[in-house]
Order: sequence, then structure tokens, then C-alpha cells
Amino acid sequence: YGNNNHIQGHQTNQGGTTGHDLNFHLAGNNNDIWFRQQHDGGKDIDLVIYNSDNDATITQKGNGAAHSATITLDGIYGTTLNLLQQGTTTQTYSLSVDCYTSGGCSTSVTQGQ
Repeated sequence: YGNNNHIQGHQTNQGGTTGHDLNFHLAGNNNDIWFRQQHDGGKDIDLVIYNSDNDATITQKGNGAAHSATITLDGIYGTTLNLLQQGTTTQTYSLSVDCYTSGGCSTSVTQGQ
């Protein structure tokens, strides 16, 4: 649901291990979403966006690592989100942002090396 949303994506698995999975639900307007999952090891993103004007970049990479991110964005203002999970050790993150701050909210998470 929604209008004027810009969504890009990229999933790559170059070996014989479990693939990648993206579950995505969008119910807002004017969102800019970029995600990338790469390398061996199953990587999962469960992304739910209920509001408008979000700018989300989600990157998960790392050979042999099974990264997982569960992200929910809501509120009356948009959020700038940058989540990067990387490295060969499995990373898991769950995040829920309800933005009620005039001018928007900002969140950045980095795990791994």
C-alpha cells in the first residue's frame, strides 16, 4: 500500500548453503528503501513499514554467517535507518522505531567487523 515509494534490492548467494529471504510489508508513502544481502550463509530480513518518509538502508554480508534483522518502522514522522551486519560470525538484531519527533528520527546499527 502507498504511493511514491522507491525500493531497490539485491540478494546473492554464491555457494551451496541456505539462501536469503526478505519478507517486506509497506503501508506508507514516499519511502526510500535499499537492501542488500550477500555471500554464503542464510540471511533474513523481516521489514515492516507502517508510516511515510522513511529512508532505510539495510546491508547484511559475511561469508558463512547467517545474519537476521527484524525491523519495524512506525509513527507520524519518518526515520533514517542504516543497519549493517557483517562478518563471519552470525549477527541478529531486532528493532522497532515509533517516530514522533518533529523532523524525523535517526537510527544506525553496525555489528561485526
